[in-house]
Amino acid sequence: MDVRFSQWRPGGRSAVRQEAHVSRSPSLLVSAVLVAGLGAAFVGQARACECTGPQTLDVRVARSSAVFTGKVLAIQPSANPQYQLLVVAPVLRWKGGLTDPVIVADPNFDGICMFHATVGTEYLFFTDPGGVVGPAPEAGLYVTSCSGSAPSQDNPDVLALGAPLMPTPTLARSWWALKRSFR
Repeated sequence: MDVRFSQWRPGGRSAVRQEAHVSRSPSLLVSAVLVAGLGAAFVGQARACECTGPQTLDVRVARSSAVFTGKVLAIQPSANPQYQLLVVAPVLRWKGGLTDPVIVADPNFDGICMFHATVGTEYLFFTDPGGVVGPAPEAGLYVTSCSGSAPSQDNPDVLALGAPLMPTPTLARSWWALKRSFR
């Protein structure tokens, strides 16, 4: 850095002005570019929802914690703002334990693989045991657009799954839930 002093006389007055000139060296510029490049290389990349290619029915069933058909009764907000909650009345069950109704967490945004369920439609659900953006405290089951879930009407996977297990809701309700339903 060079520092120069000069006389400056606007309007007849004299004053001393200090000027600083910075000489830029090529090595400083190269160092800055390298540091920025290394920083970008080690930072996690933000990605939109990316599903792997289509998976076979056997793979989807093996990967899922519960496989069932159910009608979406309501869509509610979750305590975790990254999710919405699907309130589902189970109809048929092939894997996993279910309550009636079942609460399934669905991501709120397309960038994190939102499922796009609609109230009143029956779906074949392939649920995951964990969420993609942390837990939703109200739900133990999670669904994404990548899980293979789809409307159940005319879905060939429903027939390919074979005979469902009985009974459909398999998890006992707590005493408090039973007490509320008989009040």
